[in-house]
Amino acid sequence: MGQADVAAKCDGKQVTPFNGTPSTTTYSYFLSGRLATASSTEGWNQSYEYDGFSNLSHKIGTQPFDWTGVLNSAKNEAPVSQFDAVGNTVWHSAVRYDYENRLRSAPGGGPGLTETYEYPSDNKRVVKANNGVTEITADFAEDERTGVPRRGYLTFAGREFSVRRTREYDFDGNIVTGVSVGSLLPSNRLGSPMDHLPYRELLQNGGYNGKVFTNYFRDGSTGLDYADQRYYQPGMGRFLTADPYMASVGVASPASW
Repeated sequence: MGQADVAAKCDGKQVTPFNGTPSTTTYSYFLSGRLATASSTEGWNQSYEYDGFSNLSHKIGTQPFDWTGVLNSAKNEAPVSQFDAVGNTVWHSAVRYDYENRLRSAPGGGPGLTETYEYPSDNKRVVKANNGVTEITADFAEDERTGVPRRGYLTFAGREFSVRRTREYDFDGNIVTGVSVGSLLPSNRLGSPMDHLPYRELLQNGGYNGKVFTNYFRDGSTGLDYADQRYYQPGMGRFLTADPYMASVGVASPASW
């Protein structure tokens, strides 16, 4: 099995993978451990600020993903969003959750369009529908309704780590170039495969459907990342719902909620 071409200092704050070409990404951190700045020899940089709950409140940099929000520190809420009775994020009238706190619909795909989702008993999404087009998703391949595989992923310890390249699977280059069966996807210490900023924004942005940062699935129509049991919003730098695995929640760390 070939190793990914990754170089890092012992503190893990410098790495070399970026969009298939060598580069260096440098990170700095606040005393709290939160990311303060990130910059790359490829020409991008970002700086970050947080509120008292460790929520991302300001994001400024060279890339067109800047997002500024002054959060309500008393309620731990972002003003661009509202929250339902159990704390799920609701930012649009089309946003709906079911009784298991699973996202059932979100705006996306065009003006007035809504994307809808279906889940089985294990809470993993199996159907995504938008504007009359329905896509069935599986664990190791994204399939169209016809059942024709587009690409497949090999897994180890529960994590997809490489792309299967055979005649039956299509590799479009958006994940990493030159990957063959058994080779690892290059990733830095924050877990991003080369062409992402630290909070999961795509450097090659726009309408992309595929595996992204930490192997989540980016829905190009909504801009949300499907993370197996919940969804992540890159612009806000936060998940829409609480972690269903409550053992990972620390009462003293609101950022883990």
